[in-house]
Amino acid sequence: GINAEYGPFEKPRERKKSPRMVKPRFKKLIRKTKGKKSGQKVTGTKSLINNYFTRAQALRKLQITLKAFRRLCILKGIYPREPSKNLKANKQKTYYHAKDIMFLLHDPLLATFRQVQTYKKKVVRAKARGETTRLAQLMENRPRYPLDHILKQRYPTFADALKEFDDALSMIFLFAQFPQTEKIKLERVEHCQKLCFEFMNLIIFTRSLEKVFLSVRGIYYQVIINGQPIVWLTPYNFTQKLPKNIDYRVMLAFLDLYEHLLSFSLFKLFHDVGLAYPPILDKKKEEDCEGLSSFRLISLADAQSEVINKEEVIPKAKAAKPKKLAQKLPKELSKKLQEVEQTEADTENTDAQSDIVGTDTSFDRKKPYLKISISFLAERLQSYHLNLSSEVLEARFH
Repeated sequence: GINAEYGPFEKPRERKKSPRMVKPRFKKLIRKTKGKKSGQKVTGTKSLINNYFTRAQALRKLQITLKAFRRLCILKGIYPREPSKNLKANKQKTYYHAKDIMFLLHDPLLATFRQVQTYKKKVVRAKARGETTRLAQLMENRPRYPLDHILKQRYPTFADALKEFDDALSMIFLFAQFPQTEKIKLERVEHCQKLCFEFMNLIIFTRSLEKVFLSVRGIYYQVIINGQPIVWLTPYNFTQKLPKNIDYRVMLAFLDLYEHLLSFSLFKLFHDVGLAYPPILDKKKEEDCEGLSSFRLISLADAQSEVINKEEVIPKAKAAKPKKLAQKLPKELSKKLQEVEQTEADTENTDAQSDIVGTDTSFDRKKPYLKISISFLAERLQSYHLNLSSEVLEARFH
């Protein structure tokens, strides 16, 4: 039984060459099912990549530009997600969850962003052709989008809105110190300053300031509103040099959301204390740069009484007659307007006499207006080759 070639040892077995195993690109989901044994597993058919969208895929799905997509994600509070280990090999791409993209797909802001996209194309076309009137019309009818529904979605309760006050106040107080540039308009800066002064007046009235800390970056304030501590940073009142390596479009998108949030919440806070919002601004004090003292706080009862007094005064005031309108019209029409004014003066005198005597001249008062209007209509119809006499028109009027 001994082999002469190998001696007392047996011939080694030859291993069969197995085909090369091809690793799948993404592993399949594995889930445990009830009713099966503890060690038994069932493979799923849905892969991990279907749970995520890349940024390019999201743009194709939503059909908007990259700038509009970034703005929409900031307003809706959607951020990129870190996928699992199987998708981390491609680190250059940014991934978003599929549920977030489908949530954006049904938002009404998408339609307004598409309208803005077409509006910009029309503006560029009008500038290239030199159509000034068309440009003026486009600038007046610029599409604007409300953010009320977004605030209701992101902050269902007022306590949730107060938690966001730290970032909102820091951003608004920062923009209140910015100078005017091509991207940052003066109206935006003035609105931020107004919101800052209103909020500071509310804090002074309620005496809710707790702590203040002076640092190199600026001044830190701590306030307690409805039991919620709020801390924000305000820069020192110096001239600000804006760096060029910052994307101010992203900051302006956040500012849009925070301005609406602060204005809505200030309305509620003012009314909770019993004050009218917005407070009255004294223009003389504003021109003198008095700051906080330029705003005057009024209670709700005083504001309602002022509104009632204004409504009582407005009906007594007589509307001014358009005397300058006759200068722009042709000579024929200006003469007829003068005749009508004379008839008005005559009718006023007759009304005064009728009040004294007790007679009614309502029917006789309408005759001069009817004669002038019928004769004018007959002349205009003849210019359009429609020969209708004044008698026929008068009969139709009656």
